Amino acid sequence: MEDIDRRVFNQIDEILKHSSDEISKKLPKNLQEFLKENQEKDYKPNIDFNTDNWQDYLLEDTIVLMGLIYRDYIVSKDERQKLLLEEEIEYNEKYNPNNIFKNKKNIQNQIEEIQSRETAIIEYKEKNFLQKIFDKIKHLFNK
Repeated sequence: MEDIDRRVFNQIDEILKHSSDEISKKLPKNLQEFLKENQEKDYKPNIDFNTDNWQDYLLEDTIVLMGLIYRDYIVSKDERQKLLLEEEIEYNEKYNPNNIFKNKKNIQNQIEEIQSRETAIIEYKEKNFLQKIFDKIKHLFNK
């Protein structure tokens, strides 16, 4: 609770005020009271509902909480079950232990491939005696 910016509750309340009565009736009274009690007292949301992009004025937490309110209270039971199922599938795909190990195998295969590549041997020729003397003379004149 302390991690959530209290302005979020102001924005949610403002959105609900501009929603239809049908939506407001679907929300439990204790949720509406909770929103009122936890609002920032000195904050007035600056949301222009007349524009098409009014969602751009919302805080990120407001969008997340509105999604949860929509899923838990506003949609029909069938739609709610569908949304929950989609979330569960997405969660299972993301945190499936089999996929984690497959990813690890891919990384190991890439490492083995890099290690198996042939490395070219560079031939190092040591300078002969005359070349060393010539380099020293050249070095003296460059100073």
